[in-house]
Order: sequence, then structure tokens, then C-alpha cells
Amino acid sequence: MGFSDQPLREERVQISGNEQTKLLSIAQDLIYAESKGRKFTHKSLALGMTVRQITGSVRLLRILHGLGHTASVATVYKHDTALAIASSRGQDIIIPRNINPGMFATVVWDNNDFNEEAVSGKGTTHVANGIMLQNGNTTLGDHVTVSKSCRTVQAPETYIAPYTNREKGTISLRSQSSDISIDDKSYQDEQQFARNVDFVYTLSRKYASESGLLFPGWTGLSTQVHKEIPTVTNIGYLPVIDAPVTDLATVNALLKHSVSICQRLQLPEIVLVFDEALYAKAQMLRWKNEEYKNRLVIRLGDFHTIMSFCSAIAKIFKDAGLEVRPVVY
Repeated sequence: MGFSDQPLREERVQISGNEQTKLLSIAQDLIYAESKGRKFTHKSLALGMTVRQITGSVRLLRILHGLGHTASVATVYKHDTALAIASSRGQDIIIPRNINPGMFATVVWDNNDFNEEAVSGKGTTHVANGIMLQNGNTTLGDHVTVSKSCRTVQAPETYIAPYTNREKGTISLRSQSSDISIDDKSYQDEQQFARNVDFVYTLSRKYASESGLLFPGWTGLSTQVHKEIPTVTNIGYLPVIDAPVTDLATVNALLKHSVSICQRLQLPEIVLVFDEALYAKAQMLRWKNEEYKNRLVIRLGDFHTIMSFCSAIAKIFKDAGLEVRPVVY
């Protein structure tokens, strides 16, 4: 492979992560080619299933299979079908295999618009997608058995119950008790420590730039000085809900799904993350339902939170010449 020119007797060549990935890819190709496609490797299955999900092109899969990189089209269909059957298990609420009960989880809901090119502009796909996030070491669920004959699976029907908005929901801060103090002086110590860290970082970065020294960015510095080893976040993908998220009925269905997920995971409450448009509708529905209030914690995403602050600042200082102009994508 040319990774080292030094002759070694009992030692192993030290290679980087990228070189190890290339070496592992070539080794899997050799195993797959020597067995004439009978021994499936991680690359032959994962690459084929990924290409099918991204492109949906059967011709591209056949080209890659002919070159010995992926499994056949029929094999990819069988494994996709087996994963779909194993994930559903005849249940209305599907929990991903890498999400474990009893551990804190976050659900992110958002719209997914494909915007197909249609002559009239109607009939395009507008669906709701959701992912689950969970930190810590998790274990996979039951083993997936791949059937040799089953290549297709019938998609479950999605029924969205109609929702009628008759009255506006209200929230009373006085009637709700909380053990967390909301006084302005409650978190001054934590805020002061963060300000000190920012100030030290600014001085260090300025000294490094003037001295010609290399200094990591804010994320790199935080990772190096962090006392605890950061855990890897596990991402689980929820089934697609075939309905536009702009309807209140769809938003209500998302909240119901989230409550069911919270119950299945045996959690007292679960955090939901929405964008700015869905956040307003979700909060309006949550204020009307006691179960939603007790089991769901709804918050804005970081990007949309920053957008809200920028809009508020621009509105306050509008007379001074600060104006937010619409962005054209």
C-alpha cells in the first residue's frame, strides 16, 4: 500500500485513520471477490443500501455490484425489507433499535419537502420526519433475520385524526409550582464562570495570533480542557408521517406520537425540538392538553432561537437604522 518504506520484522506499520479505512475497504473487496459474492461484508451491504436510499438508482447499484463493491440489487432489497419488518414488529409506535428505555432522549420533528418538478406545482411530497437522540452507551435490540424470499413490505397506513381549533390555549404561571428558582441572581455563579472562560480564551487567542503560535478554536479548546470524556450521541430514525406539518392535525399527531414514545421508553417526560413555525403551533396545542403539559418539554432549535433574538433586536433598534432584510436562497 506504500504506507511505509521502512523494513519491519516484528513490528506493525503505524497508519492513520484514513489509511486504515482504505486498507479495510480493499480487504473487504478481496473477501467479497474471493467468495464470489457469497460472503457479505460490511462494505458490500452498507454501501449498497446507502446508495439505494440516496439515489434510488438500480442502474448505479448494478454498476457497483459488477465492479465488486456492493451486493446485488436483490440482496439490498431483502436487507432493507428485513430492517423494515424488524423495526415495525406490528406496533403502532416504532422505537429505533439503538434507543434504549430508561435513558433520557430528545425527539426532533421537522418537515421534509421533496418539491418534485410538476407542471402545475401540485401533488408534491410534504411529509414529517423525526429523529431521536440519546447519549450514553446503548445496546441494539433483537437480531434481524433476513428472509431469502421477501423483497417487499407493505407500508402501514397513516391516519391523521382531524383537529378543530375552537378556543385558544392559555398558560398561567402563578398556578404552576416549580422547585427551580427563577430569580435573576440564581445562576450568577455559573454565568460568571462562563464569562471568565470567554475572557481568558479571548486573551489567549490574541496572544497566540500576535506571537505566531497555533491556537485551537473554541470547540477544540473546550474539548481539550473538558474534564469528562464526551459521549457519542446515538441517532435513531423514526418512520415518516405522510402528512404536511403545516396542518394542526399533523402537529397534534406528532405530539401524540411523542407521548407514546415517552411511555414506551418509561420516561417521566421527553424533550421535543421544533423549528419556529412548528414551535408556535405545538405550544398552542400543549397548553390545552394536561397530558402534553406533564409529559412534553417543547423548545426551539438553536438556529431558530438565534433567529428570534436577531428579529427582536432588529425590531427594537429599527429606528436607529438596523433592519432585517429577507434572505433569498
